[in-house]
Amino acid sequence: MPGTDALIMDPEIVPTITAILSIHTRLFALQSLVPSPEVNGLFEDLMTICLRPIPNARSSRILSDPRIVEILPALHQLCSLSEFEMEKYWCKRITDSSNPNEELRKFTYFENYVDLTRLELAAIYALDTNPINNVAFIGSGPLPLTSICLMEQVNETAELTRKANLGFTSWILETLGLTRKSKVKILNIDHSPEAIKSSTVLVHNLGISSVKMMFSLSSASDLTSLKEYDVVFLAALVGSTQEEKEKVLGVIVSKMTIGALVVIRSVAGMRGLCYPAFDATTEAVAACIDVGVTVDPGTRVVNSVVVGRVRARE
Repeated sequence: MPGTDALIMDPEIVPTITAILSIHTRLFALQSLVPSPEVNGLFEDLMTICLRPIPNARSSRILSDPRIVEILPALHQLCSLSEFEMEKYWCKRITDSSNPNEELRKFTYFENYVDLTRLELAAIYALDTNPINNVAFIGSGPLPLTSICLMEQVNETAELTRKANLGFTSWILETLGLTRKSKVKILNIDHSPEAIKSSTVLVHNLGISSVKMMFSLSSASDLTSLKEYDVVFLAALVGSTQEEKEKVLGVIVSKMTIGALVVIRSVAGMRGLCYPAFDATTEAVAACIDVGVTVDPGTRVVNSVVVGRVRARE
């Protein structure tokens, strides 16, 4: 078996690989990925593996093991389908609630999205301190939580930051511009009619203005222009391979204004079990954007963040 010596030298590798393969087998055998105790438990187990701090050498050996390489595309697909089902479930639960805003904050990963959005805003302002006026989010899904967090953190003077009483961190965020008021408008883009329909109703029930939070049923290739947007986000599930992600990026930047920012969600290390990673160092990426910031949080936040500025096309 390739890499047998490495497996013997690091006794943690074999049990981890065995656990991943078992989770994949059990998920694949399920008839439905709608949230349930069994589905939730399996993905919690997978997330525990993804977020466990381990040396880079070990994670590389695990992810390059032929058995993991073989099942990884299917595992990514299962994670994608499960995330869609989870967002559908929570979207309906929040929409149907007598207090949608309170129910929203009960969402399992709400604080993760808050932290990720703060991280992304800090990365954006590290490159450009100008107020953000227009944002497009491609791959917004049934529960557009990033857009909702952006709206709160940028438009509502960082209400969540004030409530958390973060002291010195609050001062840093204010200095960076994350607490200043603006008139940001956000366009949520998804190719799923179900996602667009349900998220539109959700946002209405949350009391967010349809002038500030808009929706478009479209794929990236069908978009006519993105020139009015200061920042365009690409969700982690946009493109299932590096080649697909590069293709989408090329299409997107060709419709954006030179100098505008692109935020691309990726993953690092074992988090690659949940989402396909994005390599920002390739020639294809360099032809599209000048990468300015890359952040791997190394916390409970799953996604890494790549922020680049659209460059002139040759």
